[in-house]
Amino acid sequence: MPRGRLLTGVVVALVMGAPGCGNSAQDSHEQAAPSKAAQACRAQWAKLGQDIAPQAALTQPSALPERWNSVAATADYYRTSAGAADCGDRIAEQQKAIAAIKAFSARLTGFDMQAQLALVQDAATAYAAGPWPRAPSPTATPGKQGKKHPKKQPKPPRPPKPALVGAALTSLKTQAPLATQQQGPAWVQASVIDLDDPAAVAKAIKDLQFLSTQSPGWVACQKDLALIRAALAAKAG
Repeated sequence: MPRGRLLTGVVVALVMGAPGCGNSAQDSHEQAAPSKAAQACRAQWAKLGQDIAPQAALTQPSALPERWNSVAATADYYRTSAGAADCGDRIAEQQKAIAAIKAFSARLTGFDMQAQLALVQDAATAYAAGPWPRAPSPTATPGKQGKKHPKKQPKPPRPPKPALVGAALTSLKTQAPLATQQQGPAWVQASVIDLDDPAAVAKAIKDLQFLSTQSPGWVACQKDLALIRAALAAKAG
């Protein structure tokens, strides 16, 4: 066979086997618009993705970002590719997983010093800027029966000085990431356990509690938070 005819045959074979060539019926099926039922299902997945976007954007360890990333990726996949049969039980399963993540995360937040910092940072910054709040007025209590004048209570102490709150906030910003690092193995465990296993959940929380008490950064954060919270409570009240 002449060499030119051989090359021509090879080129034809390659073209016929290339993606998008030949098998026009299959290509037409893949490019067809999704059915109304599929579009409705995709809309449900899109809404689910929007609903979890605030949680998926959090980075604190107690927010369990790895778990939210998985849920977000699932929602994004079905948002563009779901068929009519991909809702119903499949969405219900994802919503069950979301509820489990939220419940578990809520039990971890108290150990997460980066999350605690986020809760007090704005109010503590405003307090540290001054002015120094006055001491609250003493509250009179009713006198004993037969006495006309109520008993006067001792004057409450003045709240912490703004400078002390500012120093505690600075320390908290420094120590919170260290606490997270020192709790590291417990946070890793929390991100991978089976949330449908009560024993695994209980062990994860117990291990996190233990590592927290052994963490110098976490203990320092607890002291900083105690002063900040006392100051904010006194100012509010």
